[in-house]
Amino acid sequence: MIAQLVALAFSIYGLGLVGYTLCSWVRHPQIRKVENWLRPWYEPLLQRVRRVIKPVPMGSMNVDLTPVAVLIGIVIVRKVILALLLIPY
Repeated sequence: MIAQLVALAFSIYGLGLVGYTLCSWVRHPQIRKVENWLRPWYEPLLQRVRRVIKPVPMGSMNVDLTPVAVLIGIVIVRKVILALLLIPY
């Protein structure tokens, strides 16, 4: 039961991160409202990772890879926590 709740929480957080990233690409007032609502959940973590992973220059623009790095981190931490929760006694 606890393992399922942990898995669900990590899945929801990961999907929210994908949604937040997609919202940053779209310029629409309604989408901005969603992005502003999601910002406090994701931006503190993304800012910490941005200190380590700088944007990659691609032509005339820079590509921010921090959401990808955070998503990979979420997957790894989720697997580790679930493995620890499911260890047979």
